[in-house]
Amino acid sequence: MRKLLIGTIGLCILSGCGLSEAAREQPNVLIVVLDALRADHVGCYGYERNTTPNIDAFARDAVVYRNAYATSSWTKPSATSLLTGLPVHQHGVYASGHKLPEDTPYLPAEYKMQGYETAAFLNTAFLLPSKGYRRGWDHFQHVFPEIDDAWDVVRNHSFCNPHDGALVNQALPFVRETTAPWFAYVHMFGPHAPYDEPQRIYDFGEETIDLYDAKLRYADEELGRLLAAVPRNTIVIITADHGEEFGEHGGTQHGKTLYDEVLRVPLLIRWPGQEPRVETGLVGLDRMAPALLEGKLPETGGEVRCDLEKRYPDGRIKKRLKRIITEADIDPDHTPAVDADALRREQLEALGYS
Repeated sequence: MRKLLIGTIGLCILSGCGLSEAAREQPNVLIVVLDALRADHVGCYGYERNTTPNIDAFARDAVVYRNAYATSSWTKPSATSLLTGLPVHQHGVYASGHKLPEDTPYLPAEYKMQGYETAAFLNTAFLLPSKGYRRGWDHFQHVFPEIDDAWDVVRNHSFCNPHDGALVNQALPFVRETTAPWFAYVHMFGPHAPYDEPQRIYDFGEETIDLYDAKLRYADEELGRLLAAVPRNTIVIITADHGEEFGEHGGTQHGKTLYDEVLRVPLLIRWPGQEPRVETGLVGLDRMAPALLEGKLPETGGEVRCDLEKRYPDGRIKKRLKRIITEADIDPDHTPAVDADALRREQLEALGYS
């Protein structure tokens, strides 16, 4: 990415003021993150419940990565990898109080230098302007703009984030009205705990996993509103920053382990000119930023490094966890064949189409 940055500066010098012709011809780019969405609760990844009809309909026109992994099991280090193209041990953002280093390559700053208009819409307590995440954004709408540390939200607001519908309402004017090219990052709260209203309009049951699915169904509906407004000349990436535990290894929620349930995430990319297909090779979310700047889909194969630091309340490190994932670790049960015709029929019927 540093080489790409140098090349971009040269392009700006050669093209003079304003957008270069090359930049004007580029597609828009939209990244949508649904917080805490594990891959195996998405319909097109084999889940039987109708939790994600809009994501599943989107999959018909997308490249679907069946074995995508986040670089950590909670938001801040993982989302930082997505936006910098660096694994956690390289960008160094492990804890809530860590700042994004000023000299770290950062996707919005890279796009801004290419002449893109950039916008972030964030329903998360961790990517804060006070921690360096404001850099490169022309527009930065955060649901917690005044706080200095994410744990202030936990202590004082019981982590009650505004509903994703409000976030989508903020993003809609930008994606509808902005003259191309633009880059937008929309971080939805998704199915993240607490599993409370407004998901109760979808009743899957009363167990914790049922409430999680119901909240996911609500988030998918709001995502559908956003996708409906996106111009066709837009690269759209749908993914998650991490998954969620439901007792598979004795734990719950996330940010405590590096098992598949908290690392394996959906990754769907609709790229103008690319044929829809399923990619079964291994890919890490830290490959997304370099691939976008190089104008290509992320490559599969190799390995993905995942890191986590568990800390005491005073910030001292309690335990460091590291996991290296290779293609030999891929569970074949996680890559069922996709019946495109059946998916199209069932999910469009779920959306009310005949």
